Amino acid sequence: MIIYFMLKSLLRNKWNMVKLFLIAPINGVLPVILLSNVIDTNIDKTIVLKICLWSCFYFTIFEIISRRIEFFGSEKIQDVLLSKISLHRYNFYQTVAVNILYIPSLLITLYLYDFMFNLNIDFLFAIVCAFFVFINNVIISNIMLAVHLKTQNYFNSFNFGMDIIYIISGVLYPISILPKFLRGVSQFVPITHVIMFSEGNSSNIEIAILVFLIIMLFAIWSTEKSIKKYILSGGFYG
Repeated sequence: MIIYFMLKSLLRNKWNMVKLFLIAPINGVLPVILLSNVIDTNIDKTIVLKICLWSCFYFTIFEIISRRIEFFGSEKIQDVLLSKISLHRYNFYQTVAVNILYIPSLLITLYLYDFMFNLNIDFLFAIVCAFFVFINNVIISNIMLAVHLKTQNYFNSFNFGMDIIYIISGVLYPISILPKFLRGVSQFVPITHVIMFSEGNSSNIEIAILVFLIIMLFAIWSTEKSIKKYILSGGFYG
């Protein structure tokens, strides 16, 4: 029920609809079309899927952060703290709602690629990959909730961090070409394992699951600790 109301809230914002069903698909497909006219190369469906999965992650996590800033800037935060719904559950429901909202946009973008370049994209596999993006988003949104409970001044650092993650997660190239140190760092970034899975690389799936579990447990522990500190401080940061 809460997820339903969150979805209605998101759908009431007409700009979200424009971004999802017009800007996001065009922004995803147009650069590749223009580059294919300049660079004589074949469009690889694996790279297309990786780009679309990154766009899914990028849009959804920024939408979650934007709504969270708005949420903490209003009295809604006090309503949640006083209710039976924990911030953990509220954060999870919000993440689910935003991800559900983006799935049609992801499929539309993939369909446009499939139609224009005859890529024979496996849409069922793409949905499985999108589910792993959702798990990744749950982890990242928990970590960022803990950060938000400590300070409000983190958006620029987060934005910069997303650029670094884009470089080391292997979206446009395999991580094997990175320096050894960066390859090691990338293994601790959940989206890296989603990207590797979308390449058909499931040989390290046990390591990926272990990394996901460790980071998830750390995210929950860190968030719970920050929530308690935030409540005890009367809703002040620091």
